Amino acid sequence: MTPMTDRPLVTFALFAYNQEKYIREAVEGAFSQTYEPLEIILSDDCSSDRTFEIMQEMVSEYDGPHSVVLRRNNENIGLARHVNQIFEIARSEYIVAAAGDDISLPGRVKAIQCATYDSPLLLHSDYWMIDLYGKEVEHARPTEEILTSDISKIAISRSLYVGATGVWHKDLYRKFGPINSALAYEDLVMGYRASLAGKAKYLDEKLVRYRVGSGMTSGTKNDKTKRIRRTKACIAALMQRTEDTRRIAPDRCDLLQLIHRQIEVEQAILAYHERFWFFLRLLATRRNVFFYFLRKLAR
Repeated sequence: MTPMTDRPLVTFALFAYNQEKYIREAVEGAFSQTYEPLEIILSDDCSSDRTFEIMQEMVSEYDGPHSVVLRRNNENIGLARHVNQIFEIARSEYIVAAAGDDISLPGRVKAIQCATYDSPLLLHSDYWMIDLYGKEVEHARPTEEILTSDISKIAISRSLYVGATGVWHKDLYRKFGPINSALAYEDLVMGYRASLAGKAKYLDEKLVRYRVGSGMTSGTKNDKTKRIRRTKACIAALMQRTEDTRRIAPDRCDLLQLIHRQIEVEQAILAYHERFWFFLRLLATRRNVFFYFLRKLAR
């Protein structure tokens, strides 16, 4: 038996949707991985541009050592359901997640596999930020609340880790079930699940070139639309956290109460942007909402 066959299979899952400008670099990053054995799943969520065609061309020309699965959804189903699909079809215990506009360094999977000796349910890493043209940029680093290991903060956070760097163990799906809140971002769900189980891990190594300005959570010409979309995703994630807490830690009434209060806050933020009269009503009747916005004004 060769040393290679002693290694566990790892799945590299690339999620693509309308990213024809960047998908070639993302697929090249997948193909360049030095770890073996590796299953690469290139999955397109029914793109309306040439994303899938470019993926097809690259797969037809690929003659490397990795097993490659190319697939496309018959209709656009959204990120949450797309993630559920990959959990169902991936053959390995660990799934290295990648987006169609980011670039994984060749040693990403190898570094990750070396860091899974203590069986984390979620592993995330450091990264470089790049702009739309691939140049490294100075950028305010997003909040990564998961690094605090404070489950009370994590339970109500809008930002846990950078999803482009995430690696998931299949137990995040087997034990918790699928993501049922369709609008939820997967990092807000998986980060909480792993933290609730006490098995989230950070790898202090830059393994991904994370592109800002192109993804679904990046900038938009309409800032109000962006805020509404983000708030709806947060509400969906909080609803999923409620479900996950009841399933895994039903005795944690403190967490359930915190999440419930944060849902009310997020609903008020959404009302502020969509139905201002309803926002005023919430401000007058919900103490936690009133004090949340009072603290915001005081800053």
